[in-house]
Parts: sequence; structure tokens; C-alpha cells
Amino acid sequence: MNTSLKESDSSQQYGKFCIFMGSYIGCVVVIGAIMNSVVIFGLLRFRRDVDLSSSFIISQAFCDIICPLFAYPLSASSGFNCSWLYGYYGCQYYGFVTSYAGYASIFNLAVLSVERFVTLNYPLSRERMINRQNVTLAIVTLHTTAAVWAIIPWFGVSAYIPEGVGTMCSVQWHSDDDSTFLYSIFLIVGAYILPMMIIIYVYGRFLHEIYLLFPRASSFNNQEISQSAREIERQQTLLVFLMVMGYNLAWFPYALVCFISVIGYPEIISPVAASFPAVFAKTSNIVNPIIYCLLNKQFRTLLFRATRVSPGEEGQ
Repeated sequence: MNTSLKESDSSQQYGKFCIFMGSYIGCVVVIGAIMNSVVIFGLLRFRRDVDLSSSFIISQAFCDIICPLFAYPLSASSGFNCSWLYGYYGCQYYGFVTSYAGYASIFNLAVLSVERFVTLNYPLSRERMINRQNVTLAIVTLHTTAAVWAIIPWFGVSAYIPEGVGTMCSVQWHSDDDSTFLYSIFLIVGAYILPMMIIIYVYGRFLHEIYLLFPRASSFNNQEISQSAREIERQQTLLVFLMVMGYNLAWFPYALVCFISVIGYPEIISPVAASFPAVFAKTSNIVNPIIYCLLNKQFRTLLFRATRVSPGEEGQ
């Protein structure tokens, strides 16, 4: 939603809200950079101890660290000034980086969900289907696709312009131009609705298999197997719930605002109502590392090993 204001009007009417935006985004910068750095460090440090699926987690952390390092500092500082500080070309840069990272992130989540689906439903074929070559190809493809989608506004289809109170830049969601309208619809469907449908469907099937596993395990009258199945059910249910809800809580308000603008009703959305969902969506850069890694027992074990000081080192 792009309803930006002039600098004087913005600073007078929305001064406190601008400070809130700058502070919130600043916190995302610090926390997001630290948490995703920990994820990348931990998995690269012990890459021999984890399977190929960790490559998708590293890719996810890469998506989530790009904006805190290379884009959000611009919108945070602009928030404190209550106006965009970096001109036209800065807006084009910011729009591209945030769009690329956002598209790559949701594509990566969808691919990761498919990888887990294959692992559960086709365990005998997993090594053939989820090999290093296919994983590398999938990651390169999703990042390339995200970059191509994000660079399109540089060539006259839609545009990157200030949005909300004018402290951030995003795609021009509303326009009378047919190409801009079609591009906006394409983004909403291709970069939000379709990936989320894939994720929900795949994890729905995944949970279905987990629920089938429990009675099968119980039928063996083996307490250890039954307990193991129950633990798998609990962990996967929690993981899926946090993944779907976390992503939707972060992005759904912004997607809804954008959709309202695209279909021709931007006037019903105030600058604050346009800005707040855009700011809140940045929470996804913090949520993802929690969901995919910090709740993973194996990752916590590896991280502990990476930070633990051996007796020999203590004596030095």
C-alpha cells in the first residue's frame, strides 16, 4: 500500500509513530542479525554432522539476514527522521533487496516443506531425490527466481516507491496501469497464496502420516516405540503450528492491505494502517530462525558443542 506523505506533514502528524517504527525496525536489525548469524555459524561449523536439509535452513537464514544487514538500517534511520532519507536510487535499492529476500524466503519455506514431505512419505527414495545436486539446484533456482521477480520493477513494470508514512519503499501496489495491476496480482498469488497453499497441504499430509504412525506403533505393544511416535507427533505438531502461524501472523496483515490496494480501494487505508503491517512483517526475520533451528534439539546440541570450552582450552 503506497500512500506516502510529504516530509513536513509526515513529521508533524506521525512523529511518535515514526519513532516507534524506527525503534522496532532497529530491534529487528540487531536481533535478526545476531540470531541468523548464530544459525548460519552453527550449521556451517558442523555441516558434516547434519543432513542435506540443513542446506535449506542455511538458505533460509541467509534470506532472513539480508534485510537486517543491508536494508532495514535504511528504513530504521528514515523512521527516526519520519521521511525517506536516501532518495530515488536508495528507494530502488531498498525495494529490490527487501522484495528479493521476501520472495526467496517464502519459496525456500515451500521447498523445505516439500523436502520434509519426501523424507516422510518416500524414505526409500529420499537419497535419490534429495541429493546434493538436486538440493543445490533447488536453492539456486529459488534465489534466481526471487531475484528476477524483484528486479522487474526496474524495467518499467510497476515501480518501487515510498509507502505508508514515507519511511520505507515497496512495490507500487495500486495503479491504473494494466501491467502494474497484473504484476501486483502475480506477486500476491505467486509469492504468498501459492507457496502457503503448498506449505499447508504438505504439512497437512505430514501430520496425517504422524497420526497414523502412533496407532501403528501402539499395536506392537512396545512402550518405547509408542513413546517415540508420541514425541514425534508432539514435536511436529508444534513445529508446523509455529511455522504456519508465525509466517501468517507476520505477513498476512501486509498481504491483506496490499490486496485491498490492488483491487482499487487504497483510499480506505490510512498511512499508519499502511505502514504498521509493513513494519510488523519484518518480524518474520526473527521468527524463522526460532522455528527452524532454535527449537531443533539437534541444532541446540551442535550449538552447545560450538560454544563449549574444552578442559585443555581452559588450562591455557
